[in-house]
Amino acid sequence: MGDTQRKVLSYIAGLGTAFLIVLALEAVLHLVLTMPSGTNLNDAADVDRTMRAMPVWAFVAMLLIYVIASFAGGLVAALVSDGSSTRPSITTGIALTIAGAANAFSMYHPTWFRVTSLLMYLPFSYLGCLAARGRKARR
Repeated sequence: MGDTQRKVLSYIAGLGTAFLIVLALEAVLHLVLTMPSGTNLNDAADVDRTMRAMPVWAFVAMLLIYVIASFAGGLVAALVSDGSSTRPSITTGIALTIAGAANAFSMYHPTWFRVTSLLMYLPFSYLGCLAARGRKARR
C-alpha cells in the first residue's frame, strides 16, 4: 500500500471507527434508557421535553461513549497511518468536535454536557494516538 493510500485510509478508518462506536454504544444506551411512550421524534418540542427529562447519568453515559469513541478513533487512525504522524488522530478529534457541536446545539443538552463534550474529543483522540505509538514501541 502506498503512503498516500495509507494516509487517506487512516483518516477514514479513524473517523469510521469513532462513528461506529458511537452508533453501537448509543444503541445500547437506548435499550437501557427508553423513550417515554408517545414521544414524537419529528416534533422538536417533544424531543426537547424528552431531553430535559433525561437523568444526569444518561448524559454521563453519553460522555463516556464519546470518550471511548474518540480514543478508539485516534488509536485506529494512528495504527493505520503507521504512527508516523499525529495528523490523522488530530483530524479525527477535530471532526468529532465539529459533529459533537452540531449534535449538542441541535437539541437540548445541559450546559455542563456541552462544554465537557466539546473539550474532550480532541484530547482523547490524541491519547489514542499516543497509545498506538506506545504499542508500536513495544513490538
